[in-house]
Amino acid sequence: MSRLENRYRTLIDNVDVGICIAKMKFDDNLRAVDYFILDGNSAYERHTGLYGTVGRWVSDFAPDLERAWFDTYGRVALTGTPARFELQAAPLGNRWFEVEAHRVGNPVDFEVAILFTDITDKRAERESQQTINRELAHRMKNFVSIVQSMISQTLRRSISTQEAEKAIDGRLLAFARAQDLLGDEILNGADILPVVLSSISPHQTHDRRIKISGEAFALSARRALALSLALHELATNSIKYGALSNEVGQVNLNWSFDDNRIDIFWREIGGPLVVPPSSQGFGSRLIEIVGANFDGTSHLEFAPDGVIFSLSAPARPSTS
Repeated sequence: MSRLENRYRTLIDNVDVGICIAKMKFDDNLRAVDYFILDGNSAYERHTGLYGTVGRWVSDFAPDLERAWFDTYGRVALTGTPARFELQAAPLGNRWFEVEAHRVGNPVDFEVAILFTDITDKRAERESQQTINRELAHRMKNFVSIVQSMISQTLRRSISTQEAEKAIDGRLLAFARAQDLLGDEILNGADILPVVLSSISPHQTHDRRIKISGEAFALSARRALALSLALHELATNSIKYGALSNEVGQVNLNWSFDDNRIDIFWREIGGPLVVPPSSQGFGSRLIEIVGANFDGTSHLEFAPDGVIFSLSAPARPSTS
């Protein structure tokens, strides 16, 4: 080996790009059926996990390799047109590779130089970011829809501008708290306890008249947002008309969870006599439809001795 060849060999062996030379084998119809590894650098082995395969046919050490590898390298060998692509190799641990292939040497030898890098981790990061972006877009659409409905219905049902402003401010603050809570947990959701505490904290008195109990479990982002808004409405209405409007009333908020179901209950006691509203406002409608966001059912009852809210849903949320 000449000094120049030795320098190139040293360079090739030290770059973090897999490089190998393959000799293609075709059948009578010029369909690539196998290829022989003539040479390869250390990165070739490192990126593929294929050690000791130089001087062997691919069919010997990776008999289940996908057809696309043979077809692509075969076209390069036959036409001389380079190929650049990304492809997964299931027999190599489902690794993804970014690949360049070029014909080298005498065309009748059907030899192909293959340069590649393992992009499995990079691709997983990219797919994760795409998932986050899709979820952000989905939540932004929901955000706009809810805010539009919130403002239009509050204005429609408010007696005065001041009353409307106060109601809208409260609901937007509740929404903002829920968004802050879920901001760093968009994919995994949030545990129910911080969701509950964030929702009721502005309404909780020093003597803790909102009593909470229940075991920890994770809520999806969609469920956490819906529950946060519903609890805000329940607490706001309780302070205005219900158990929290006097000095002795209480709210019992409890939940249970197992492998199959989630059950959440809000029950007011000790407040003034409950008079059912003559019409359904936005708050009541929002509280009742929270069940749909849990893929379950919810019910709001204006019992004479105190408002009762109940929600029952499957343990596992849908993917939407």
